[in-house]
Amino acid sequence: MKKTETIFRRFVLGLLLLLSMDILYISLKNIRFTSVAMKRELSSKVMLVSIIILGMIILGGVIASVYKGIQVLSLRNVKIISACLFLCIMLAELFYVTFITKAYPRSDNYTVLTSAMEMARNGHFQLQNSTGYFSQYTNNYFIVFLLYGFFRVILFFHIENLWNAVIALNIIMIDLAVLVTYMTVKKMHGQRQAGFVMFLTAICPTTYEWITFTYTNTLSLPFCMLLLYLAIGYKDVTKRKWKVLHLLLMALLAGIGYLIRATIIIPVVAVSIYFLFQTANGKADKKAISRVACTLGIFLLGFFYA
Repeated sequence: MKKTETIFRRFVLGLLLLLSMDILYISLKNIRFTSVAMKRELSSKVMLVSIIILGMIILGGVIASVYKGIQVLSLRNVKIISACLFLCIMLAELFYVTFITKAYPRSDNYTVLTSAMEMARNGHFQLQNSTGYFSQYTNNYFIVFLLYGFFRVILFFHIENLWNAVIALNIIMIDLAVLVTYMTVKKMHGQRQAGFVMFLTAICPTTYEWITFTYTNTLSLPFCMLLLYLAIGYKDVTKRKWKVLHLLLMALLAGIGYLIRATIIIPVVAVSIYFLFQTANGKADKKAISRVACTLGIFLLGFFYA
């Protein structure tokens, strides 16, 4: 099992390095200067590359220093810092959406949201699925149905600004995913590593940039992370009855998440592979094979029928 984990970690690190180099290349290729003064000052690509690499080194140094600092702190202090970082994330999100941007991207999510809002105001759920957008993107039926229900509840309480309401929903879903990610890392690697992950989340731009882009990618995040959290905690369940209920709950979360966004199949595959190694526990006898078959059978059958 340890050998498999080592190989997997090296593979992930190599993949991250490759993606980082690809992002650097794309950034350099697509940079456009709008100011003549900037063109004169940064006309040399060598200078530009140097600035980017210097920024990467400085950021990497800051992250490494924070990591080392967290490792020497007491667990109590790490918990306090983690709570403060989570509070800072929520405050930064509110600041971002209040003072920086209130943009509503006019793409797939705009079509989905406006359709759900219009049907909620009319009090009648009916998609025009024979022509137009929903005839091509049938996978968005379920998210429109969920948003329709959400908007009906909001209108019941006489809240007319549905755009602000859906942004609030998006922030809640993002923060819930962040919290469950923290809990998952804590269960796997301990309090200090979880605190470091909370720090990385707090400085990550995408934590804030997706706030006004309410769509299937953000709304499916909690289901994805809850699935992984429950999978990690499965080995701690002892009674057979609770094991079955645990697997069925995982299947339900995976099923709902899949209806929202089909890419939830990626963590489903990851959980299946994890169960394959974890349940077998390095053995290949009949008992181990039976355990794996039962575990995967209940989870996958529940997922497909959810």
